[in-house]
Amino acid sequence: MQLAVVSGHSFNSGDTFNVRSHGSTYTSTLNSLTLVGQDLRDKINAVAGYVATYDAGTGTLVVRHIGATSIPTISASVIGSVGGTGSTASGASGIRELTIGGTMVPGEVWHVTITGSATVTVDYTVQSGDTKSDVATAIAALIDSANGGTYSTSVSGFVIAVDDTGSAFRPAISVVIDPTASPDATATPGATGTGNVAYATLGGNVVTDEVWTLNLAGQSAATYTVVGTKTVEDVGAGLLAALIPVCMRPATT
Repeated sequence: MQLAVVSGHSFNSGDTFNVRSHGSTYTSTLNSLTLVGQDLRDKINAVAGYVATYDAGTGTLVVRHIGATSIPTISASVIGSVGGTGSTASGASGIRELTIGGTMVPGEVWHVTITGSATVTVDYTVQSGDTKSDVATAIAALIDSANGGTYSTSVSGFVIAVDDTGSAFRPAISVVIDPTASPDATATPGATGTGNVAYATLGGNVVTDEVWTLNLAGQSAATYTVVGTKTVEDVGAGLLAALIPVCMRPATT
């Protein structure tokens, strides 16, 4: 999985990174892409049966399912911080005011609930180019048409005045805003992977005429004979070259 900042944008500490693997969701909101990747890695590693690594240089988060032959199922998203705000205040007699504030972010969904003679909830999705006044006008129109006209509204700029026509008391107003995908960052699942991974670490000194052997269960051994002055990296490359045809041959006893 690749974590990245969108070209032309900067990292936004208000973004929430979500990674979902095999039914579990891991989230992180920290102050840099590196910290987010390391945080997701640590949270996945805390779950039995999974091993995760994070390469800060490439933004690559690798998830392995220990002992499994299937590739872990992974999805991801980056959710932006909420841009809009909704605040309420008492208006004239029987009136409750809702002020539309903050930044209007296309794709954010405003859920406005009016509670008084009846409970009414209206939903509005911010459109590209919407101003605070546009959002106020749209939400007011939805309130006016909801529940047979229990509530009436008027709009001044980006302030909505709500009147409960069936009561002398002011209605209560609550606002919940659903964020949308971040314009700043991405988390892209890789197309391929592997569930079973084993490592052979080569070390020590390499001496001329040594024969290095790598045994694989059910397969013939891969061997490499040191000729001249070689390094551990040379031995690894030689064993790898010998390993590929070994894995393609039938097993021997």
